[in-house]
Amino acid sequence: MNFPVPLALDLLPAEVFVYFAIFTRVAAMLMMFPGFGERNIPARIKILVSVVVVMTIAPVVRPHIPPMPTELAPMLLLIGMEVAIGLALGTLVRMTTGALQVAGQVIAFSTGLAYAQGFDPTQGIQTTLVGTFLAMIAVTMIFTTNLHHLMLESIVESYWVFTPGALPAIEDLTHKAVSTTAALFQMGMRMSAPFLVVGLTVYMGVGILSRLMPAVQIFFIVMPMNIMIGFSLMAMLISTMMMAYLNYFEIYLVELLMR
Repeated sequence: MNFPVPLALDLLPAEVFVYFAIFTRVAAMLMMFPGFGERNIPARIKILVSVVVVMTIAPVVRPHIPPMPTELAPMLLLIGMEVAIGLALGTLVRMTTGALQVAGQVIAFSTGLAYAQGFDPTQGIQTTLVGTFLAMIAVTMIFTTNLHHLMLESIVESYWVFTPGALPAIEDLTHKAVSTTAALFQMGMRMSAPFLVVGLTVYMGVGILSRLMPAVQIFFIVMPMNIMIGFSLMAMLISTMMMAYLNYFEIYLVELLMR
């Protein structure tokens, strides 16, 4: 006895393609986002979070997904473009954490802690302990203040700005990357400006004292004092620095995918 094949089975490949197309962009963006894409997070957890996000936003972004191509080459091209768009947008968001590395480098050189190096789990590189400390606090504050919701919202907004199947505006992405690089250096210098001023003042005083008393090993006296001044400034300014960075991070996410 022959049973008719349900119509739902005929629609199954197209349905799977829709979710897979959404997954490629979502997974690529989450892999680069601060907090979500850290190297110490297991790959299974990242995939699970990506699947949950896909199931959540699929009803909203589904109208933007084009029909499933009938040939392999157009399908691979579409998937490749989705991965590229996800990586590009995720990288732009990840670049904002570079401001913390710039601030950490300036603070470390100003306070005499430049030789204290450590592994930064948020960047996957060897950097100063001050930069690692700032980066870890920033990621913690992002999730504490629910700014990660804004990152997830940017995934949905990306489907209005970069329509799947359409060629992305490479010139706009390049211009945004250049402006982001300039902005993160500016933000990093603003965060570390008090340490830079104090460090320059201390070293100028050391230079004058070394001229007045050349026989005294002045650096053995001044360096501990400089480090203590740096720690004291860090204790007083860390909350202000983090609030300034979070405000910069929030404004950047809002402006990144404005419709």
